[in-house]
Amino acid sequence: MRPADCALVVTVPLERAEFMADIRSGTDFLDQFRGRQRTRLLEVLWTAYEASVATTATIVACARRRGVIVCTRGGLIDFTRCLERCAVVTLVAHWRSARVRANEIEDPAGVEFVDGVAGVETIVAAIPVAFSGVLDLTVCNSTLLAEEVRRRRRFGLVIANAFPATLDARMDLYDAAIQLVQHEGVSYQDAVFMVRSTLRRRTS
Repeated sequence: MRPADCALVVTVPLERAEFMADIRSGTDFLDQFRGRQRTRLLEVLWTAYEASVATTATIVACARRRGVIVCTRGGLIDFTRCLERCAVVTLVAHWRSARVRANEIEDPAGVEFVDGVAGVETIVAAIPVAFSGVLDLTVCNSTLLAEEVRRRRRFGLVIANAFPATLDARMDLYDAAIQLVQHEGVSYQDAVFMVRSTLRRRTS
């Protein structure tokens, strides 16, 4: 396997213009980020956000140089096109929890793409039925989505986080896996297993 067989779909903003556009449109991802800050000044918010995604931006750029097909500001159609073209697709996106009001679900849970939130049903429908590659759902709390994809798209392999993780931590693991793919020629799934096994040994 080569990095060129892999695609990286990133939906979270990495540049200032993207950040400002998402702040203005009120994405759930940046609403949550803004809620954790002690300021409402946009330039101060951007400075804090830029620092928080610096590692991600660097790794995305490195992945592109290694030959990975990189799609930033990814929409649902971009996600589908990558699934049609590539053996491995990694999704870096925000998982929005269901919005509940008066004990009723007002908005279902889903992945926040640049063109809006796509619920589980919509995402599964966007995945080709015959997809037999690897889908790495590097999203917050992706277990629900992963289980449904595994149930209804049985030809492929789905990798997901059992527990929430920071964006930097997920991207560091991705970078290490792609390096193994590039230099050792191993499959992406084997590279992920090797990286996670090494990490477990270091922390045990």
